[in-house]
Amino acid sequence: MRFAPSIAWDPTVGRYLENAFGPQKVHRFSESLCKPSLCTCLRVNTRRTSAQVVVQQLKQLFPHTQPYTHPILTSAVIVPGAGPLQPDYQLCGDREVLVNRYAGEAVLKGANVFAPGLLAATPGIAPDDLVAVSVAVGQPSQRWCGVNRGMTLTADRRKQLNNHEQHYIGIGRVTAGRRGLFRAQEGLAVEMVQRVFEIPPCNGEH
Repeated sequence: MRFAPSIAWDPTVGRYLENAFGPQKVHRFSESLCKPSLCTCLRVNTRRTSAQVVVQQLKQLFPHTQPYTHPILTSAVIVPGAGPLQPDYQLCGDREVLVNRYAGEAVLKGANVFAPGLLAATPGIAPDDLVAVSVAVGQPSQRWCGVNRGMTLTADRRKQLNNHEQHYIGIGRVTAGRRGLFRAQEGLAVEMVQRVFEIPPCNGEH
C-alpha cells in the first residue's frame, strides 16, 4: 500500500520532453507532479496584522509544524508539511473506503473526506471505525473511474479495480455506518487521522 503514482506521457510528448530536458530531469519533474507541494504559502494583509502574529497563531493551531516568515517576501508566511509517510494500514483490518479523484487530491492537501467525495466502502463498517482511504483514478481518456457511488467493496470488486489506478492515501475514522455514509449528501464522512502527506489545512483560517 505504498503511495507511488506515476505519469504516463503521450509517447510523442514524452520523446519531446526527453529531447529537450534529458531523461533524468523528465523523471524528476514527473515524480514531482504526482505529489502535492509540501509548503503552503499564505499572504498576510499587513494593514490588519503582521506576519509574526500570524506565525504565532499558526503555531497554536498546528503545534507540530514550524511556520515561518518568507525571508524575502516579508508579508508571506510559509507553512511546511511532511511526506510521503507510511500510515499503518493494519489498524484498519479489512475496512476501506474509496473516494473520487477530487476528494483524494483534497486529502493530500490536508482535508478530510466529505460525503460528496465518497464512492464505495467495504461491508460491515460501523461508526468510529478506522478505515483505509483510497482514491480511484480513471484512465487518461475517461473521466469516470469505473465505480458508482454506493458500491460495496467486496473482494471480487476490489480485483476489478485493477483496471483503474487505485492509490492509498491515509487512514480515517468514519462518522457513520456504511448505510449512513451514503444516505448523507453533505457533511463530514471520514475524519483523517493519518495521511500520506501531512499538510496543515489552512482553508477557513482568518
